[in-house]
Amino acid sequence: MEQPVDRSDAARQYRHRPWRRAGGLQPGGRPGRRLVPARVQRLWREPDRLQPQRHPRRPRRRAAAVSRLGLLGACLALGLIAAPAWALDPGEAAPEVAGRHLLHADQRVRLSELRGKLVIVDFWATWCGPCVLSMPQLDGLRDKLHAEGLGERFEIIGVNVDDDPARARRFLELHPVRYPVISDLIGLAAKRYAPPKLPSAYLVGADGQVKFIYYGHGEGYAETLEEKLRELLAAEAAG
Repeated sequence: MEQPVDRSDAARQYRHRPWRRAGGLQPGGRPGRRLVPARVQRLWREPDRLQPQRHPRRPRRRAAAVSRLGLLGACLALGLIAAPAWALDPGEAAPEVAGRHLLHADQRVRLSELRGKLVIVDFWATWCGPCVLSMPQLDGLRDKLHAEGLGERFEIIGVNVDDDPARARRFLELHPVRYPVISDLIGLAAKRYAPPKLPSAYLVGADGQVKFIYYGHGEGYAETLEEKLRELLAAEAAG
């Protein structure tokens, strides 16, 4: 049974304190109902007040940073940024490249052991979109020259720069190639060659010097490499 309420006391409390009965009840409603401050009710009616006010300059700074990053990425993709000062140039000695075959751990691959052959050292990664196009073309070029009886004079070494060799193995299972591929897990070969973009193909002569470099991938990629290879093969045959 409801207890009687002193309406005069409730009205006096209502006048002197900015409270409202929960659910819109006026003073003198059911006892025990929770009282809600008027300022909280205003927040309920105007939920936008609960959103934090951000500094007006912060979005502009973030947008500027994103814009700069986007411009940098576009320059790298288009090759508009020059190679590092320590990057290899044609005519320099090719640094050593060594490692175990990604798919055949019992096979060890060394560039120095291929001295006397023309070798393409190709740097690539699984996250590199153009590498998906360049690697089959390199494999086709290798098959073409080997079919002509030039297998003893030409080879390709793929150098993967991923931080996870297992990811590179899965990639090779989906996109197999017949030339040996090693993992540059600690970045030693990448530090020595300093490729400015991926893929990067370094054509190493029989004397161990870099003869030609193709950065990235574009129209005429395989044709350009084949032309340079045949020029070097012809020069060796004439000499």
